[in-house]
Amino acid sequence: MPERQLASDDDRERVWAEIMQFFDPHVDGLYGQGLSQTSHGLQTAWHAEKGGFDAPTIVAGLLHDIGWKLARPRSESTDHGGSNAASTDSIAADEGILAFCGDQMGGGGGGGGGSVSVEQQKAQHDVIGSTWLQMRGFEYKVAHLVEGHVLAKRYLTGTDKTYNDLLEADSVRTLKFQGGPMNEDEARIFERDVLFDECVQMRRWDEGAKIVDLETPDWDYFKPTVMQCIKYAPCTAEEFGEHGGLAFVRDGNRIVRPAQERAAAPVASPPQAANL
Repeated sequence: MPERQLASDDDRERVWAEIMQFFDPHVDGLYGQGLSQTSHGLQTAWHAEKGGFDAPTIVAGLLHDIGWKLARPRSESTDHGGSNAASTDSIAADEGILAFCGDQMGGGGGGGGGSVSVEQQKAQHDVIGSTWLQMRGFEYKVAHLVEGHVLAKRYLTGTDKTYNDLLEADSVRTLKFQGGPMNEDEARIFERDVLFDECVQMRRWDEGAKIVDLETPDWDYFKPTVMQCIKYAPCTAEEFGEHGGLAFVRDGNRIVRPAQERAAAPVASPPQAANL
């Protein structure tokens, strides 16, 4: 894997400014009734911090739904207009993300992602978000957990009957675009992932981060943690695979194997017979 150039302070500030533009209150949007996408991300990050987890996990919680922002037209990502105001392509398409990961999305993104609907792009915000975060230089664990939080939803719907009761209508609808509940074979594959436990925990935080008007720390509070996790200079969608790539090898929505797997548990040696 080629060595990647480290991020400068200017790189980090530019990425931070871009994130702040996505979550500008004028264009932020609602996650659910009365709950902003900003509040949902802040609540998820706050759960991770209170749980004593590390910086990449906290930042993954904060930005786990960044792919929702990338699935909409660039003109909707800012209230300032400008040269991109007339664009009808999603930000992900403009960035080249759909052209790169269309097959992994199960939608055949093709040359520009035009065959992938906005709803499907939003449903596949895990893959889009993971790609974008790596393109912007975030350390790999952040992107891995962002990709894994939707797979954890599929895992839990396939293995935990009580989990289905937690899902809201929108989450049930997007599940069909995401591959549906995992069957037993796919669940065993997911369990082999090196970050399996944290991916499932991220999903649990995600479901619990839906309290309207809950007071949490704000963006400025989390900024130093975000900046800490921007390790590398930006790269293109074509280059990101050289520096990390997706956390799972996929056939459409079906995961084939984790890119990194848990070490196999050591096999216990048989007891030795006593010398008589």
